[in-house]
Amino acid sequence: MLESPQCLWGRPQGLGACLILLVAVSGVGCVGDFTPPTSRYVGDLVGLQRVKRGPWSEKWVRPGVDLSRYVGVTLAPARLADPFDMHGDRYRARDLAFLQRRFDDALKRAFEATGMVREAPGPGVLLAEPTLQGAQANRPPMDTTDQTILARAVGVGGATMQLALRDAETGELLVAVYARKWGTEFTMNFNRNSTWGDVEDAFRFWARQLRQMLERDGVGGASAAR
Repeated sequence: MLESPQCLWGRPQGLGACLILLVAVSGVGCVGDFTPPTSRYVGDLVGLQRVKRGPWSEKWVRPGVDLSRYVGVTLAPARLADPFDMHGDRYRARDLAFLQRRFDDALKRAFEATGMVREAPGPGVLLAEPTLQGAQANRPPMDTTDQTILARAVGVGGATMQLALRDAETGELLVAVYARKWGTEFTMNFNRNSTWGDVEDAFRFWARQLRQMLERDGVGGASAAR
């Protein structure tokens, strides 16, 4: 059985022999070598397949998973990625706590009256684990009459996040999504005079998309016709 040049590293080899060996074993790796799928999702995606993303920037699903067999979902508190991408800003601890709280609020509001939410993980329950990876506040320019500034869309905010959907009992990762969302061009941006308007719009959008995804997949007996 051929070994890759990495396996033979350290053994004396002539340059010609190495080149021949590289050609001969193209595509052959050492036992245990693994190249993870390219993704902006931070975490282990082994066993999942990338699917049509829909509203998400990326979506990964475990083949054969049937979410309709789950009776509900537990919403874990949103957490901040480490390191948290502040897009050049330096947010205070209270700013970061505010973002976490507002992300949690958006998720809870999206699931109100659906009957899907379970207070604690258990058999037949999904666990949704949201992570806010980064955020950028809206920053209005000093002079809004300067069309050169406006043309550069100064002040547009946004955020990036990822979400893991697991079997709450086993911890198995069933669905993983990565998403990024930014505000509209500055002159049309109604959030331009608020600090976190575009970020909060992203929270509400993601929360709504998660609820609709679970409804389409029949979680808790929900349906798209709801």
